[in-house]
Amino acid sequence: MGLPNGCGNTWRANRSDLGGVGRYAIHVTSVSKCSALPNVVRASNTVTGAVRG
Repeated sequence: MGLPNGCGNTWRANRSDLGGVGRYAIHVTSVSKCSALPNVVRASNTVTGAVRG
């Protein structure tokens, strides 16, 4: 059974290179819909080449 609305995810130790065209490697938008199973983005993620964000 899947989690509702993309809730309950954890992002950690990811490396993203946005190549100078992207704004976000991880963009969480539905915080209020995930109060029971929040999404978590750990500080161990790294991003290079972002134009903003």
